[in-house]
Amino acid sequence: MNKEHLLSSPDRVERRAAHSSPHPSEPRVRFTLRRILIWFTALSLTLGAFFNSLHQQRRGIDHVHRFGGDVYYEFELDETGLSTVPDGRFPWTKFIDRRLGMDYTHHVVGVVVTHPEFDDDQLQRLSGLNRLQFVTLRETAVTGWGLQHLRCQRHLHTLRLDGKHVDDSALAALTELPNLRSLFISGASITDSGLRHLARLPKLEQLDISHTRITPAGLHHLEQLPNLRLLSLRSCTRIANQDVQQLMASMPSLDYVEFAPALAEHYQR
Repeated sequence: MNKEHLLSSPDRVERRAAHSSPHPSEPRVRFTLRRILIWFTALSLTLGAFFNSLHQQRRGIDHVHRFGGDVYYEFELDETGLSTVPDGRFPWTKFIDRRLGMDYTHHVVGVVVTHPEFDDDQLQRLSGLNRLQFVTLRETAVTGWGLQHLRCQRHLHTLRLDGKHVDDSALAALTELPNLRSLFISGASITDSGLRHLARLPKLEQLDISHTRITPAGLHHLEQLPNLRLLSLRSCTRIANQDVQQLMASMPSLDYVEFAPALAEHYQR
């Protein structure tokens, strides 16, 4: 066999190529390790955020209970937040809840607090309950300034407040809640001018401003609410029947107005 044949032999060429090329598995190993590291980092960050949110929710729950309040999970209230509903959880879900605890499987969506020492600072400590849809604060010391702590509650759609400390500044703070649909502030110290802030709540459907000193001039601000359906004006002594009738005539969406306390008079389409 001559020298030229040896140099041109396919076997010789393949062996030489195999000798001269790097190990083919090395890049693949490096790529796999890099991918595992990325996945592990992403998983660690996700789990860290998850357990931190659970910790924050637990702290918020403990704070509510410290003031004798109640918390409600998403399966305990109807869509309005006005009443509880039968437990609709599946048996296997109840088993997991018993083993892990409610905080690991459900979000708190409702809070009710009735306590004279629950003030603005206490409300701020509920920021860890970031899935709230319903909030009721009765006989508390929360002021209009303190309501700014609710602006992080992007899911909040029903709010009931003790009117004693609710003034125009409170209405201004509520404009940070774009998804608010129901607002109950009976007995609030609000003025006609303060009602203009409600025009920035386009989703508002139900409003209770009973026992306030608003006048017909204040009602005109409500005409800016395109979805308002239910309005309570009980004991609003500066409002007359014709004022309510004019309001309903100018608001096609308004279906029901509760008026005149003694007679429980109301207007309905």
